[in-house]
Amino acid sequence: MSFKFDEKEIKKFITMSPESEDLAALEEEYTKGYDWEEPLWAHKLELEELEDLLSAIKTIKMEFNPAVHAREAAENAYSVTIYLMYHLARRFHPLSEYGKDFMLRAYKLRQEYEKEFKAPMVTGINADNCEVFKGVISEDVLEAISNGTYNGLGMFRTDVDRLVPVGAAAYTWTEYPEDFDEAPVIDVKWLYIDEDYRGNSYSDFLIGELVTLMIRKDASGMTLSVPVDEYYETWLQLFAEWKFDVSTGLNPEFRISINDVPEKSKVFVFNANATSFNDITPAKEDLVIQSFLKASDEKELYGRLTGRGRYYDRDLSCFTGTETKPTGLLLAHKKPSGEIEIEYIGYTAEVGEDVMALVGSCISAAKTKFGAATDMILYPDSEEFESFLDKFLPSPKVVPMIIGFLSDPEEIQASADVITEVLDSLKLEEEASEE
Repeated sequence: MSFKFDEKEIKKFITMSPESEDLAALEEEYTKGYDWEEPLWAHKLELEELEDLLSAIKTIKMEFNPAVHAREAAENAYSVTIYLMYHLARRFHPLSEYGKDFMLRAYKLRQEYEKEFKAPMVTGINADNCEVFKGVISEDVLEAISNGTYNGLGMFRTDVDRLVPVGAAAYTWTEYPEDFDEAPVIDVKWLYIDEDYRGNSYSDFLIGELVTLMIRKDASGMTLSVPVDEYYETWLQLFAEWKFDVSTGLNPEFRISINDVPEKSKVFVFNANATSFNDITPAKEDLVIQSFLKASDEKELYGRLTGRGRYYDRDLSCFTGTETKPTGLLLAHKKPSGEIEIEYIGYTAEVGEDVMALVGSCISAAKTKFGAATDMILYPDSEEFESFLDKFLPSPKVVPMIIGFLSDPEEIQASADVITEVLDSLKLEEEASEE
């Protein structure tokens, strides 16, 4: 199986100090090999159960009367059937040919329900409807969805003919230039189920929708990183069931408190070399960003970083060089949680004076505008940049993470033909024993 569990690495980071035998039991449970006869027998029985569920759905469609019947009964029938399809897909691998077939069948069944019964199970989240999901998405993630930085998925359940948002996911796509010959990767930034609705496999529905997005876009992988906290066993089980590879690491955020940066820090030495966007006209702001992206050959970021109006704080955002030939660019804003996020920092030369000027200017402006107690987050894009930050800024706060990655199975998976052949042989054995 593709699931990897490094007990020593996990134990280094876990603050709960769980008993080692618990971890050993988890490892044994999640990494044991398949007993082919047992899962194939179970698979056969579940395929028969699926046939019965699909027949029941046909009956519901013919007999359903919205004036008489509660819609949640129909929703439950479809949900159970979709979940079973996910389960059948995961048994071998959701991205094997056999698994993909069931994932797409589940997707079509969900669309069928929404068309027949005029109610969404899953919907996209955008600026127009994000307020509906305030209970299941943090303010920071809602902001990122509403301004287009993240894509969103929301899940509804029917409660006495009233639609209730029970969970949500947010994600981005990592797209590569054509000459890289790399398929896109979906990066899940948020996955949450309302506490009142947990224990009903709703997280599987959201994961299932994301996996289906992968399949439909022919993506090469999915990443989902979660903190090592009291829910780590639940996440490990979810990863294992969906055949994610798992590793451990640290949160890629570089998070510091402005209050911890000394007044005489070297990061402020070249501060005057950066120009705040507040010192140029708004009309020139996009020109500076476009000129920099063109010079640094990051043209694919045009749509994400330009035309954002007042989304970026013009006091915090800055550039080095000239308006027509910028050599460095920093775009930052204050999130609803109160943290300053440096969403983008780039430079055309090596890590050095430009970076120091950009970061120093942003810290100074944030301290003046929001106070020294403000936290700041940025995302180093290289080990060199990370080492540079370690040298000139106080030690950042780090968070241990469990990192899940789902991709096409590396080992040969049982194909649909092989599975059918084995199931047929099991059926013959069953019929012979009955005789």
